[in-house]
Amino acid sequence: MILSFTAITSNAQFRDFSCQFTELETALDFLGSVTLQGDTIIKAHILDDDKRVELASEAFDGKSFTEPLHQLEKQWQAILSKPRRSSQANNQWHIDLTRQRIKLYDTRIEQITRMVLQVELLCLRTEEMLLHEPRRDNLVSYYRSMLDMYCQQINQAQASKQQVQKKLKQLESCVV
Repeated sequence: MILSFTAITSNAQFRDFSCQFTELETALDFLGSVTLQGDTIIKAHILDDDKRVELASEAFDGKSFTEPLHQLEKQWQAILSKPRRSSQANNQWHIDLTRQRIKLYDTRIEQITRMVLQVELLCLRTEEMLLHEPRRDNLVSYYRSMLDMYCQQINQAQASKQQVQKKLKQLESCVV
């Protein structure tokens, strides 16, 4: 990460600086120490992974950023580490809806599977009945492309069903 800034020195001279830091807190503390020495930050920005972030020059008053940022980080970690417990009625409602979604995926998979069987049967009949017809190959190719599409739909529905089943397990583990 590269910190670049323009400052007015105590002698009223403009100075442009750039330096490299590995941690944001260190870069912010450095800008604070510049203002503590009597210089005024006019503009500042950080370049990190080809992203430029402008910094508010008014924020640098000579005080350290490290401790307040660490306190804020601890507060957020404490908040985020606590599992959110919803009411039992609300949680049960989510569980019921999730079970309904699983049933819908099962129904969809069954319907598509039936379609696959019907198209496979059509494909076989076409191959047997139209042995020497010129349109036979086109029709068989069309049926096979339909089969591929239906198989993809089955795979997608099964993957979605698995995700919903994982969600159901999470919801059931939160029941008080």
